[in-house]
Amino acid sequence: MTAENLAPQPADLAPTGRASPLAAALDACLAEVAARPFVGARRWWVVAKFGGIELHTTWAPHLPPAVLRATRVAAGAALYAVRLAVAVSGARPVTSMLPGGRGRGVLAIVRCGTPSDPTMAERVLFDALVRARAPVPPVPVALVMPQLRSAVEAEGSWLRTVVDSADGERLRRLLPGDPAGIAPPGSLLAILGSHGELPVADLVAGQALQRVRCTASALGVTVGVLAGPDELGTSRRATAAGIGLTEQVLVQVRPPDAVGGADPGPLRGA
Repeated sequence: MTAENLAPQPADLAPTGRASPLAAALDACLAEVAARPFVGARRWWVVAKFGGIELHTTWAPHLPPAVLRATRVAAGAALYAVRLAVAVSGARPVTSMLPGGRGRGVLAIVRCGTPSDPTMAERVLFDALVRARAPVPPVPVALVMPQLRSAVEAEGSWLRTVVDSADGERLRRLLPGDPAGIAPPGSLLAILGSHGELPVADLVAGQALQRVRCTASALGVTVGVLAGPDELGTSRRATAAGIGLTEQVLVQVRPPDAVGGADPGPLRGA
């Protein structure tokens, strides 16, 4: 997945001929999102117009459903970054997902709404996205889980920590290899999911994934993706999750020193 460089598009974003604060914020946000590729997803890009900021991807009838799901989740992460960029530039983001009357390749449109100063939370999340944050001392993973769960729920998704033996056995089959590498000491595994299986739910889950990454970074921990909707496969509608709940992404929440202080991106699959 890639992000278009918006700074050279002053006609759309900065009529004065200089890169606007919005263009600069978009460049910074999308560059960070694009640096964490989502395996299995097709390319996404952003087009800035006077009527809004459009999130696009390629679409064709022959594409497998698993590819389309992964692409929507990946693009959802970019959509959250666009919303955050609009907010910190001084406007309320107004978002339309899978807008009618557009081609199937248009996944979302974000428009600049009422002028408004960004909230403190938006400033912190933006800063966590575009800059390395390492609070001292770092917060233990177990203590940040309530905040991470709240971040996911704020985006209309859910987060469940993997604790029971049935989940553990299923994930061992899903992720063969050294269990210590999948869940090293001090880390936790969690499943991020959506309410339902409609295409819009994939976009919602992607936004929740990006918000939880930003929240984790602000708190001094790292969220890495272990598997996505394709790897979770038929188990996405797990009875453990509950009726109407769909598993989307398996994540590992870990202290930064578990991987040398950096998120290497997806460890497998997603």
